[in-house]
Amino acid sequence: MLKMDDVQAVTDYCRALGHSARKAARVFQRSRNTIARVLKEGMEGIRPGEIRRRAPKVFLEKHRLYTDEVLLGREGGPVYGKQKHDGLSITNLLREHRGYTGVSPL
Repeated sequence: MLKMDDVQAVTDYCRALGHSARKAARVFQRSRNTIARVLKEGMEGIRPGEIRRRAPKVFLEKHRLYTDEVLLGREGGPVYGKQKHDGLSITNLLREHRGYTGVSPL
C-alpha cells in the first residue's frame, strides 16, 4: 500500500527528476501499473484496499447450506483438530450426495 509520502516521491522522481515510470517501478519496488496510476491520478489513484468492480459470481449458491453443514460438522459444532475438509473433499461430497456436476464455463 502506498502512502502519501510514497506518492509524492514517485511523482517527484518521474516529473521533477525526469526518470521513466519503468525505472520508478524498479526503484520503488511497485508494479508499473501502480506507478502509472499514481502518475495519472495522484493520491486518488490509490484505493484503500482493492474495490471489486463487479460482484463475484456464486456458482454454488444452491449448495451453500449443505457445505456449511459439512464444514461446521454434523452436530452443528465446529470441527477441531486437523483440517477435516478441503476443496476436493467438499466437491466429492457434493457430487455424491447432492448431484453436483461441476461448474460450467462461462
